Amino acid sequence: MANMTTFDAPSREVCVLKRSRPEPAAGFVLLNDPQFVEAARVLAQEMLTDAGPQETQQVAFAFRRLTARNPEPRETKLLVELFDEAKKLFHEEPDRATKLVAIGDKNLIRSSMPAILPPRRKSRRQF
Repeated sequence: MANMTTFDAPSREVCVLKRSRPEPAAGFVLLNDPQFVEAARVLAQEMLTDAGPQETQQVAFAFRRLTARNPEPRETKLLVELFDEAKKLFHEEPDRATKLVAIGDKNLIRSSMPAILPPRRKSRRQF
């Protein structure tokens, strides 16, 4: 994977006892690489369809998937706040939200994200 050089990943030909710290650019890879964006979208879709109706259940589901442990109450509180901020941004900028969730090859099940995605606007075609 070409972007692994950004994370200072060693080559597979040698054994490395201690890895160097990732460069600050690694965050940009995680935020902008289509592979990671799609993975985040699929996780969000599963979170919304499989975790239950409450936000606390949904963020706990995603947290467990990513860390293999249950979140502490303060972590759950923070994640619910971030989730609410993201939903607010999606509703304020529906075009950008729609473009973001369209990234990747895996099909988006739009009906699985009604709380996140704003309703589709009816197109105004001029004849």
